[in-house]
Amino acid sequence: MGGEQFRTATQALIAPPIGASAPKCSAPGAADAASTGRQFVRQEASPFDTRSSLTATVVWLSLVILALLLVATFFVGQRGTYRAWTGGSLYAVLVTSWLFVQILLGHAEWRRQRRFRSRRHEDRVAVLIPTYNEDPSILRGCVQSALNQDYDGPLQVVVVDDGGKQRLPSFKDLVESSPPHRSLLCLRLPTNQGKRHAQAAGLRGARGDYLVTMDSDTRLDPRAVDNALLQFEDPRVGAVTGVCLVDNRVSLLTRLIHLRYWNAFCQERASQSYLDVVTCCSGVFSVYRRRLVDGLTERYLNQRFLGRPCHYGDDRHLTNLLLWEGHEVRVALNALAWTQAPTRLLTWARQQRRWSQSFYREFLWSLRFVHRRNFYFAYCLFFQASLPLLLLYGLGRGLIAVGS
Repeated sequence: MGGEQFRTATQALIAPPIGASAPKCSAPGAADAASTGRQFVRQEASPFDTRSSLTATVVWLSLVILALLLVATFFVGQRGTYRAWTGGSLYAVLVTSWLFVQILLGHAEWRRQRRFRSRRHEDRVAVLIPTYNEDPSILRGCVQSALNQDYDGPLQVVVVDDGGKQRLPSFKDLVESSPPHRSLLCLRLPTNQGKRHAQAAGLRGARGDYLVTMDSDTRLDPRAVDNALLQFEDPRVGAVTGVCLVDNRVSLLTRLIHLRYWNAFCQERASQSYLDVVTCCSGVFSVYRRRLVDGLTERYLNQRFLGRPCHYGDDRHLTNLLLWEGHEVRVALNALAWTQAPTRLLTWARQQRRWSQSFYREFLWSLRFVHRRNFYFAYCLFFQASLPLLLLYGLGRGLIAVGS
């Protein structure tokens, strides 16, 4: 191999989706590493490097917005009550402080990951893809990206049809054109049982030391799996999430969602990863140690809240179970995945409602072990839970003050 193509998270923010042309870059020593098996260091740019015009724009835009919030809340306070001023200003101050903490820790995490030495992994990997009435072309693209990973070890892809109305498309040509040591297993459940049970069915047929979970509308970067496995060289790590970005950037809504995903992974999760407490391994693309998941399957499947079985928030609950057991959870900033975002505002709103419900449920569940993790875990939980409520409080008080 004359060179290794890779993309950083910052490049991915503005780069075309997988399948389109992308700039290539050769890692120093990559050719020697491929031929001799020697290790080499990836030289990747930090997504927080102020020399990047895109990153500088994002940071300065955030600061300008926060400054405007402070000015607005000041004038609201001048016209309204002390409590209105307090609610608005407190929200702005907390957001500002959290933003800077995320930037600093996220940058430190990127610098730490740049020092990791890359090597070719040969562990057995199983990729679980539950699907339900997915568009056939999107599903084929998902399976193809999993089969065509630039990975030397044996890799099995398990597709589980969760009782959908349409039959799975043919994948025979994809398997025949895939690299060596690839296999594909297709399963079908008789009825729709939900994502967790579809994953459990795939787990029973999976053969691998590591489990990759991904959504059926997701495509992986060719080096995504190998880059994620690099984090597991630390035996304390139980799970790793990749950086998930939007593939279908076709409207203002999907472009805004793309920016939000970048912030969620390259700032929020990066800062958490620096202290090994990523609060959610995204269901879009994450990797787990198989032996740990085997021991958590029953609790994962049978989760109940207020006496009712839980269907949403599967990714966050599995992450919580690993954190509860004392394992470290990180993000691999050079393991990229591209997913389909909602194109309609109402569909997006329904998705956010599901995510919010599962977040606050898992927030309450996290309180039982928050004292066993480091301070930053509690810090993140506090901000994630309180900021939306504080924003509503400040806006409500401000509107009441202006109207009176």
